[in-house]
Amino acid sequence: MFFSQQLKMFKKNKKGSHVDVIVSFVIFLVFVGFMFVLIKPAADFNGDKTQAAEGLKLNIEDLTKAEIILVNIVNTSSKSGDDCISLNSALDFSNLEFIVKDYNGNTVDAKSSTDLEISWAGDSGFFKVYYSDNKFNSHVSGDSFSCQTGEIKSIQEIQEYVEKDIVQLISNLATNYSGIKEDLSLSVRDDFWLRFEYSNGTIIGEEVDSKKTNIYAEKYQINYLDFEANKKSGYFILYVW
Repeated sequence: MFFSQQLKMFKKNKKGSHVDVIVSFVIFLVFVGFMFVLIKPAADFNGDKTQAAEGLKLNIEDLTKAEIILVNIVNTSSKSGDDCISLNSALDFSNLEFIVKDYNGNTVDAKSSTDLEISWAGDSGFFKVYYSDNKFNSHVSGDSFSCQTGEIKSIQEIQEYVEKDIVQLISNLATNYSGIKEDLSLSVRDDFWLRFEYSNGTIIGEEVDSKKTNIYAEKYQINYLDFEANKKSGYFILYVW
């Protein structure tokens, strides 16, 4: 009799344990479903804004990169008493501004009439001439030179981010946001902001309104030419919401 009663109690407890497992499993499924609903909108937001940011980065590149003609020049003669190198080139760059750098990266005075005449500073016999559509500071000399002939070693067409266009874009955002947004082909349902950080930590561009929520932010590095055609490194800080 005793063992019969114990067996009945065991069967009852076993049945009860199955019910507990099923109830626990149902509760677990409800919890997982709730978390999925809670997290999915944030995942969708990040995915959409990441895609928008990638498109913006390409269009920002188009607005802040410039086409530049880089001419490498070598002095093939001894210096003698001359104080400049003259380049009588068949290439017509008369519609472009230029800046000249010596072997050590120093900016060198030069002038252009029929020929390009470069002031021969120090003992440098190698120069880089950057021709562009007014992207660099002018260092045109008014002095009269006594020149000897230089030789073109190479001519390259390059594209580089330039500080002038970066600063101009950041400035235009504050005065013509809707026009810049249109230029960057950003969807009407999205908004963005852009700042730029120099390698010394200086940041240009207004801060994003701290009251805004669900902002996607990305900081990415670029190399650019500054106003003196020096190669520098900095960071775009891009926000999308």
